[in-house]
Amino acid sequence: TSHCVFDSDEYRHPALIIVDAVSSIGAIDFRMDEWGIDVVVTSSQKALSLPTGMGIVVASPKAIEASKFAKSLRSFFDWNGYLKFYKTGAYWPYTPSIQMLYGLRAGLDLIFEEGFENVLLRHKRLA
Repeated sequence: TSHCVFDSDEYRHPALIIVDAVSSIGAIDFRMDEWGIDVVVTSSQKALSLPTGMGIVVASPKAIEASKFAKSLRSFFDWNGYLKFYKTGAYWPYTPSIQMLYGLRAGLDLIFEEGFENVLLRHKRLA
């Protein structure tokens, strides 16, 4: 089992740990909270068993707080719009792909049915 070798919180450093996990979420062990990961990005077309088209971003409270003070331009994705709608119970500020959401639910159901440990072992064996 791998682990995060650097936790910026341990050093009281403002750096965020951001992981591109497009090919690994659902295929290898990943522990965002335990490893101190601040942002993880994945997508639907790999181990989640869906067609291409869904990007998934998960942000820690530290990352969300840091975004409030970021000076960078946000021309494509800003999770603050999503958070605003989420707090009202509306989840998305834009029209989501309902078919992809149903597909994600079905893919996750398959993972839970097989058992995540078994899924990890299957991916390791096939690799």
